[in-house]
Order: sequence, then C-alpha cells, then structure tokens
Amino acid sequence: MKKIILIIAVLIIFIKPLYAEIFIDIDIICEIESAWNEKAKSNMKALGLAQITPICLLEYNQRNRTKYKLNDLYNPQINMHIASWYINERIPAFLKYFKIEDTIINRLICYNAGFTRILKYQKRKWLPEQTRKYIEKYYKFKRSTLYA
Repeated sequence: MKKIILIIAVLIIFIKPLYAEIFIDIDIICEIESAWNEKAKSNMKALGLAQITPICLLEYNQRNRTKYKLNDLYNPQINMHIASWYINERIPAFLKYFKIEDTIINRLICYNAGFTRILKYQKRKWLPEQTRKYIEKYYKFKRSTLYA
C-alpha cells in the first residue's frame, strides 16, 4: 500500500506538471484592460471588459459561425467568452503554428501587443514598456489576495 501511495505521489509531483494546462485568469485580464468597465472603449477601438478588438470579433465570428456585432461586446458574458476563446484557443494555435513555446507570458504578449509583436520578440527578446508593464500587472494581480 505504501508503494502505491509513493508511486501516485511521484506521478502527481513530477508528471502532472508536464501536462498541466496553462491557465490565464480572465478576471485579471478584465481588471487590467478595463478596470471592470463594461462600456470601456480604447483608442484602438477595443470594447468591453476584456477590450476585444473588431478584428478579433470578426475572426471569432468566422471561426465559430456566430454573428455577434460590435455592440454585443458590451455584454460582459459575450466579451469574456470571446476573450477566453482568444487566449485559450486562438493564441495557442498561433504559437503552435510558428513553433513558439506556449507560455503564460507569450500568451499575454499576444493578447496585449498582437501576434506580430511575439514574432519580433522571438528574434530580439525585447518588448515595449507597455507590454512589460502589462505582464507585471498580470502577475501582481495573480499574487494578490484579491485573486488568490
């Protein structure tokens, strides 16, 4: 019995992390992007809680055969659903296609600065200050007791 428990413990400690799913907290994204303002609109025309861009909405609609309109992005459930799709499906697919490691940081770079920025980052290992601060904010909120 002790051997079985030891084997299970070893499997949990050493093997599970190899297959652990990357988790990005959409609540933290909403806090950073809009401070939970459902009516937020950026100068880049990103809308709602998670600041979804029109191009992201277009791609979501095409890939998921939906017909959401820009005004639908002010609906918190729709906005967060599309953000979750983008962060957990679209960005990882892009990273895989370009053989870029799928990490929280690489996903955050894509979400904040776009796909072209991650390609440039892979070559020069340099990020704009805004993106560096975005990543720092994410981890700061992640460590805070508010989101723990």
